[in-house]
Amino acid sequence: IEEMGAKHAASNHGEVVIDKENRLVTTPCYMLDARVDQIAAGAENLVSAMLDMI
Repeated sequence: IEEMGAKHAASNHGEVVIDKENRLVTTPCYMLDARVDQIAAGAENLVSAMLDMI
């Protein structure tokens, strides 16, 4: 990842990582061993962060 110029940002359930320069918002969702409610919380936080960007 870093060889291509990207940076890894570790995050946990419900956390959102925002790259303001590239206008990218992400959350781990299924990348972790998560329950459906944890995935839903992450997705809701992601949408909220996206709405804050506009």
